[in-house]
Amino acid sequence: MERYKPQTCEHCKQTTTYILGLDRGSFLILRKLLAGVIAKGVNEVHPTRDLVFSAKEKWLPSNVARPRKHGLIAFIDGKKGYYALTRKAGKLLRGTPIPRYAIISKSENRTLGYFEPDKYQVTARELLKSDEIPMWEGELAQAGSLLDVIDPRETEAAPMSLF
Repeated sequence: MERYKPQTCEHCKQTTTYILGLDRGSFLILRKLLAGVIAKGVNEVHPTRDLVFSAKEKWLPSNVARPRKHGLIAFIDGKKGYYALTRKAGKLLRGTPIPRYAIISKSENRTLGYFEPDKYQVTARELLKSDEIPMWEGELAQAGSLLDVIDPRETEAAPMSLF
């Protein structure tokens, strides 16, 4: 991987940006939020009120900033602490590659863009351990029509004829 060169302040030379990679923990919280959306039947989930975490997962609610900064979840206006899955989350959950490294502004605390988005991409399968893939495929099948609400499919291509 090429090294990211952060922007720096022209006066004090302090870095003003950093990159934030999408990792397995980000995908785990995304899966939990999807489970909450499936259970509620509506795309709005409060991580600590609507979701149940095992002892191994108790750290997950503290990890919502990473998927939020990648544009996978968004705050719901007027509902403090509630999040909605975005279309970009729907694409990742379905297996479409998305940019892996977000460039974050320290001063504005927002995403400025992505570090070489065409070169560094990630899919859901890459964020899972190999023994988790069959379980994930089951979750994906269960999500079915809810994913169509979050991320409507593009017009389906006409079926190909073998003859």
